[in-house]
Order: sequence, then C-alpha cells, then structure tokens
Amino acid sequence: MVTVKQLRDIIQNEYDDDAKNYEIYNKLLAIVAKYDGKPISKRIANDFAKAYPEYTQSWEDQYGMWHFYIYDGDSRHTRDNKMMFLIGYRTSGIFELSRFPEHNAWANRGALERNELRTALLNDSVKLATIAKALSDYDDANERLKELLDYPLPDRYDFAKLVNYKS
Repeated sequence: MVTVKQLRDIIQNEYDDDAKNYEIYNKLLAIVAKYDGKPISKRIANDFAKAYPEYTQSWEDQYGMWHFYIYDGDSRHTRDNKMMFLIGYRTSGIFELSRFPEHNAWANRGALERNELRTALLNDSVKLATIAKALSDYDDANERLKELLDYPLPDRYDFAKLVNYKS
C-alpha cells in the first residue's frame, strides 16, 4: 500500500536534489561569467576546483561539445551524483555567457519550475491522498492481473495489450 508519507518523502528528496543542483549551477555561473567572449578552455575547471574543492569535477570535449562534469559525492563512477553542464561548442570555441542558462536549463529554470510544482503538490493533501490511493489500486490490480494472465492462458499477451499491461 502506497502512503501519503511515502509520496511526501519522494517529493522532498527530489526537491532537495533540484535545490542542490540549482545552487551548484549558480556557483558555476559565477565562475564562468568572467569568461564571456573568451576561448573555451580548462581554466573554467581549474577556477571551479580552486573555489569549490569539495566537488570532484572533470572536463570533456566530445561530439563537438565542451562538457563540465561536477560530481557530488565520493565517486566519479556513479550516475546519481553526476551533473553535466554544457559549456559550449567546439565550432565556435568561444564561451557565450548568454547561452549558458539556455544550455543548462535543467539546473536553473527547470529546477525552479519543478520545485514550484512540487511545493504545490506538497500543499495539496487531497491530491496526494488521491495519488496514493490510485497507486495502491494500480498495485493491487497489477498483482491480480499477474494471477489471472498467467501461463497457460494462450491469449494473455493480447489481453495485456488492451491496458498496456507489462507482466
């Protein structure tokens, strides 16, 4: 059974992650601002490392794009703690501050918009309760379908397609 508390915990964790991403975005924005109109180089990574030694970071030029990765945590080998920022394109080679927010909307405008929606949902107890009930009902129905559409029922896959059920 899915509870409202479980939903609130998920929402709060995602809210906190986006708030952290937005904070890191702003730290990086303050560093890159002084490179507007200058050639893209690893100086950005070096300056960020000096200002924020608590973050592991790396710099990659791949597929014609310069990416700056910031790892929040101990390991550079997990995807959960990896933030990828697009710095620019190799074709121009010049950093354009005006394009930085657009290239990294997931960490600035996107993060703020998602957190506004999360705040509204956290403040809507009726909707949270309705979602929890619907998820619980879905889980119950899913378990029941597993029982009913089990082998040797020959047309079970065709029945499942009617409701987009994946066993």
